[in-house]
Amino acid sequence: MATCYNIDRQTAPTEARKLFGETKPDKMRESTTEIARLIREDIKAAKKAGLLPKVLKVSVRRDYFAGGSSIDCMITKAPFLCINPDYLAEYDANPHQFGSYEAKPLTVACYRALQVIQLIVDQYNYDNSDSMTDYFDVNFYDHVSIHWEYESNEKAQIRAALAHGLKITPREMAA
Repeated sequence: MATCYNIDRQTAPTEARKLFGETKPDKMRESTTEIARLIREDIKAAKKAGLLPKVLKVSVRRDYFAGGSSIDCMITKAPFLCINPDYLAEYDANPHQFGSYEAKPLTVACYRALQVIQLIVDQYNYDNSDSMTDYFDVNFYDHVSIHWEYESNEKAQIRAALAHGLKITPREMAA
């Protein structure tokens, strides 16, 4: 299971908001399979526009179930570190101190990529839900994250480097 990260769409890069910030109501009537295809095309367009690295790999999968459908977009390979080594070191030193670490869990580069992907997905979705009355009305459920296997491997590599006394400093740390 992928870790859920709170992605703030409002602080996404301005260029990404210009390209992908508006909803596409005419496309919301498409099937989830068709929307997943459109999301893949938009991710390619974002790479072409320089909003996402060209070598970034993103898995876009759809699923149908009794309560509706979902689209999962997960980073499976990145040219940058996704997990902030400082956060991981803090977490390993005190794993029971939930939510009050100094360092952010993601690097800036990874967080920005997730923001752009979330903006792309949001174009095709709506949410008229009212959780107070237990009423849920969405076009589809979405999950934008780092693939659990990729995240786990990256954490293992960072932990191994830290255990050997190496200092890992990504070019951009989480702000």
